[in-house]
Amino acid sequence: MATHPFQIRRALRADVHEISAMIQELADFEKESDANQATPEKLLETVNFADDVPPEHIPGFPLAGAPSRKVAHCFVLTVGDTVAGMALFFYNYSTWLASPGVYLEDLYVRPEFHRQGLATLLFGALAEETQRISDGQGRLEWSCLRWNEGALAFYDRIGGERMDEWVSVRVAGGDKLEYLKKLADDVRATSSK
Repeated sequence: MATHPFQIRRALRADVHEISAMIQELADFEKESDANQATPEKLLETVNFADDVPPEHIPGFPLAGAPSRKVAHCFVLTVGDTVAGMALFFYNYSTWLASPGVYLEDLYVRPEFHRQGLATLLFGALAEETQRISDGQGRLEWSCLRWNEGALAFYDRIGGERMDEWVSVRVAGGDKLEYLKKLADDVRATSSK
């Protein structure tokens, strides 16, 4: 383990370009370079930063029942003055546990900082956050590409449980979401006759 001075903290707005760059680095590693649409501007709109103005101080917000678009959160890990990694996550909910939890969307440690225990430190911060929001009863979840054997072996070592009996399912993109809405509209139309 290296003896570099490190810090894990909630991301600040000033970190947005580093976060955007790390998301692209991760997309490149995952062979999805062209799929990344996470610009700094979009991240500023959708990630809660520690130095954001609280929503209750924004004129006209909140609209009754309207969720904020800022649903993601991010921990940044620095080594000295260098941003070395991040964990971007959001809160979810388990009906079986009747408890909130954390879903880790992206964890990334830059290659020059690998094998120094930094990913373990980020997971420790995520575990602490999960316990904080759930009175210790929540769940920390994430997905991993099947071919990423190095990450899977690491997750096994830190106590991650592979959920082989579950299949990830998604509907993504405007056309597919519109199609799903149309299917629901068709059901409504036929059931009202």
